[in-house]
Amino acid sequence: MDRAERVIHVRRAVYFAGNSPQIKEPKTEAGRRDVILLDALADVLPPAGKGYIFGGEKPLTKSSLRKRWVMWARQAGLATAHETTKKGRNGREYTSTTWEAEVTPHQLRHAFATMLFDAGIDVKDAQEILGHASIQVTRDVYTHIRQARKDETAKRINSYLAGQACQDNVIVLKCK
Repeated sequence: MDRAERVIHVRRAVYFAGNSPQIKEPKTEAGRRDVILLDALADVLPPAGKGYIFGGEKPLTKSSLRKRWVMWARQAGLATAHETTKKGRNGREYTSTTWEAEVTPHQLRHAFATMLFDAGIDVKDAQEILGHASIQVTRDVYTHIRQARKDETAKRINSYLAGQACQDNVIVLKCK
């Protein structure tokens, strides 16, 4: 991460063998990329240092990453508590609470892709930011049209058709 240049250099990927983090090359050449360090992200990322953005000198284990993710989801209001009642060795009942995140990091990646689409970011730029080898993946899989955008699209089409109908002397029930 280069805070001065406002960029994150993505050069490696982490995967897990059991709980142990393993390092590999990204799946495609497009996965090796420089990503814009957005202000909102720079404000919440750990201070600059060497190593991994999350974990420091070595990447987090799968269980550590999961614990941090659930903690973040709780803070963001995106986790659900599950309470269970158990009996201890002394015969007394006690309540245990476990938390489960309602979203996954991958779901947030999809949400980010949709935000890029909603913000009017060109699909080619979104492809590069997301590290997709194919623009089709960016278009077909990662961008989901939100209901508000669908509503706005319907309004624009209806407005256009109403104007066209009036201009083309087509039988119109109501012109605005």
